[in-house]
Amino acid sequence: RGVVDGVISNDGDCLLFGAKVVYTRFSAENLERAQVMQYNASDLRAVVEECSRNDDDEETDKELMPVSGVSSESCGIGQTIHLSRNDLIAFAMLTGSDVIGEGIPHIGHHKAINFIRVCQNLRPLSMATAALEELQAWGDTAK
Repeated sequence: RGVVDGVISNDGDCLLFGAKVVYTRFSAENLERAQVMQYNASDLRAVVEECSRNDDDEETDKELMPVSGVSSESCGIGQTIHLSRNDLIAFAMLTGSDVIGEGIPHIGHHKAINFIRVCQNLRPLSMATAALEELQAWGDTAK
């Protein structure tokens, strides 16, 4: 612990495995241009789009996203939420990644981030683990 200052990779999944700092776009040229990107696991955030409900999508959204039931229609910029490592794992499970696989059909990054926000709001005392715990509960219920 404390031996590595950061990981150089273009694969964000390093954060899922516990990397604290990831440097992407790393090359001599990008170093000269100051275009290397640094991602700190302790300061990852996502902008949640505020969406208004479209009645035509209500049934579909309830089927795809039973916790939030929010349509992806008519969205605008909303609040910013903090993302923990567990949130990133939940995001990867929902949307897919090269580590986890394809994810859940019809769940893109907008719905996944909104799902994480709703879970954080429903469980304010365990915000860092709320989304992953909700997915685990779904798995337990499906057994």
